[in-house]
Amino acid sequence: MSDPARTKVTVSEWKKLHKAGEVDLKQYWTPGRIHTASTRYMVKQFLQELWAKWRELEGLPVTVPYAVEKLGNRPHAA
Repeated sequence: MSDPARTKVTVSEWKKLHKAGEVDLKQYWTPGRIHTASTRYMVKQFLQELWAKWRELEGLPVTVPYAVEKLGNRPHAA
């Protein structure tokens, strides 16, 4: 995931900031944190598409995803 509001740093840079007593360490993203966030997003997208396809194959109605219908986000392009 690429969030321009967050500063990307290496683990060694993060450790230096932590030792220096940097106040807001949540604004810094290490490679591991970026990987974990990306994996979580990928799994959510996969499960959403699996659910929709499964319901389609079973002949059940498929609704618009919650994020699109309720939150007003753009639909995910397949």
